[in-house]
Amino acid sequence: MIKKVLIAAVSVALSAPAFAASSGTIEGEVTVPYACNVVTPALETLTAAGAMATGSATWSFNQNDDTTYSLSALTLLSSNPEASISGAITLTDGSVSLVSQSSEISSTSGDKDGNYATTDGTVFYQISETVAPVLYAGDYDISTTLSCAQNVGGGAGGF
Repeated sequence: MIKKVLIAAVSVALSAPAFAASSGTIEGEVTVPYACNVVTPALETLTAAGAMATGSATWSFNQNDDTTYSLSALTLLSSNPEASISGAITLTDGSVSLVSQSSEISSTSGDKDGNYATTDGTVFYQISETVAPVLYAGDYDISTTLSCAQNVGGGAGGF
């Protein structure tokens, strides 16, 4: 009797027909994380003329969403203790000023909305003697740190 029941159960399991569905969902999904990258110029040699030293160089960036570009407070150095200097570093995103820094105390930022592949811009440097009619003899240095981060409060986006 056990053999007959076992054989019947195996027969039923093997003979159950498989039915094909008449429709089905095909779906794909991806999550793309935010990304921004900057390529800053190497140390730039400025040209002195009168009470000012200026120069420019190329920088590049890419972003895949609205982005805030920040410049830290300027560091201005002179090897001559008689010098009284101020300075500025300005970044353009091609033809328009993106962010400019002239403060030695606080950072500053500028927003760029959109999605951009590698884009070149220009960095403009300026060191100025604020008291004397020409720059004093000596070494001068101006620097800031550039960073980028997603601007979640920027222009239209999402879906």
